[in-house]
Amino acid sequence: MASKAKTVKAHTNGKPAKVAMPDIVSVKATLLGTTAMLLNPATEEILDIIRKKAGGSKDRSKTREEEAREKLLMNSDKHLIIPTQYLLSALVEAGRHVPFQGKSKISTRENTLLYSFIFDYPEELVLTDGAGSPLIDSVRTSREAPDGCWWPDFRRGRNPSDKVMVALVRPRFENWALDIEFKIRTHITSTIGINPSKVRELFEIAGAMVGLGDFRPSCRGPFGCYQVIKWETYGPDGVLLQSEGAKGEAEETPVADGVAESEEEAVAVEAK
Repeated sequence: MASKAKTVKAHTNGKPAKVAMPDIVSVKATLLGTTAMLLNPATEEILDIIRKKAGGSKDRSKTREEEAREKLLMNSDKHLIIPTQYLLSALVEAGRHVPFQGKSKISTRENTLLYSFIFDYPEELVLTDGAGSPLIDSVRTSREAPDGCWWPDFRRGRNPSDKVMVALVRPRFENWALDIEFKIRTHITSTIGINPSKVRELFEIAGAMVGLGDFRPSCRGPFGCYQVIKWETYGPDGVLLQSEGAKGEAEETPVADGVAESEEEAVAVEAK
């Protein structure tokens, strides 16, 4: 049986009107970083070392810049990217704070409904400057200099197994943004009682309370926060159904320069 048609508010000649909400809609969203982001992905080289259980110490002859550059990910166009799974994992965690139908939550410690209604997303997301231009590998001459997009962040951390102090070097992006396109099964959200506006709420909470990359809010750090500054919903025929901008002004969390006063665990919690 076909699902009951839903309606959303549209605007015709400046006046609100109601149009039928299709069973599947497309969303184009822009996420603008409100705090710097630290990247420390589990690259294929690192995963191979773990797989083979190869030990050994780090190459201490490398400069901070060289060590940080090894943690950059690029696509075939040499644009800097992050795995989409980073964002999806943040959305799953944010779902623990988004209720629907009373006390039910989109995610729990063991389960999530996220993938029942979000689909058709890319495997990787290109980092941009906030104006749509992709970021490329260009290191800054100093953290404040505008002549590059990243800087080798250097701070102390502690090994979670033995609490020994270690030095952490990672690429730090002061100004960053992401554009993502995906689809929502609105017939599913309707069936389980999730208002479509809850999907944007998921993204907002993920940006404020979870974050992306290393030492983010969910890891007791200030990095990787973002604000949703564009949210456009399209029907199957490509017709724009709704367009929204940012909701309020995001506050930037101050971060320490040089070696941080706060500590974090040396091994980041990777996206699963």
